[in-house]
Amino acid sequence: MNVHAQIKWVSVAELQDYSFCPADVEIADKLISLKKMEEPRMREGFVETANGKIWFSVYGEELRKTPLLLLHGGPGFLSMSEGLEALWEDRPVYFYDQLGCGNSDRASDADFYSVERYVEELAAVRQALKLDEVVLMGFSWGCALACAYLLAERPTGIKGVVLCAPYLSSPVWDVDQRQNIARMPAEARTAIDQGESTGDYGEAYQAATMTYYKRHLCLLSPWPDFLEAASARIQMSREPDSAVLQRIREDCPDVLSLTVTPL
Repeated sequence: MNVHAQIKWVSVAELQDYSFCPADVEIADKLISLKKMEEPRMREGFVETANGKIWFSVYGEELRKTPLLLLHGGPGFLSMSEGLEALWEDRPVYFYDQLGCGNSDRASDADFYSVERYVEELAAVRQALKLDEVVLMGFSWGCALACAYLLAERPTGIKGVVLCAPYLSSPVWDVDQRQNIARMPAEARTAIDQGESTGDYGEAYQAATMTYYKRHLCLLSPWPDFLEAASARIQMSREPDSAVLQRIREDCPDVLSLTVTPL
């Protein structure tokens, strides 16, 4: 008899739907323990850079395929691994929080928040983690950062680039945002217009921003707990602030306007 063919992996919650004798429970506990042992471990730490300590984490570090380095969105957001578990089934997957975000240090000077310094930071993180060969995976603003890094550094060892919901042109992005804002409730539109014209990015502006996010960032209602927690954390931090974020967007390379010459 092929015993392995009869094994079905179940979650702890699913076990509650079954009736077991004591011996069955003991076997199930052992199977769950073995399954957990097979799951890739997570390691975290900090990379020392010229502008401060940058937090990173890695899943599946012991796996052999070319690693992924994920670049989170924003600018000003943070790393989230939830929902991406399939990525580290066969390769290491690295996350890091950019300067001013998540678990990383805040800048001692607001001028440190710039595309140029974020590009330098990406290079420093990659070197410190010894990612000689790597696939870059960007999300939203992370795509702009990946492209800025490739254009400025011309790095070797990049085995692939994955762009998810890519932010590749600030002018195009701005047109899209204006069209989306025009369809929002009048109160939210007014708060956004006043915030941008006066530089007051207080509670009214933040509330309007959240209304926008619930229409265009995540349509789930309610939001998943991890996204609510991340959003609350960003609201508490307020760094980089909205004015700095706008400056960063203005400095982003307009990738869509470039003429690409094949190598």
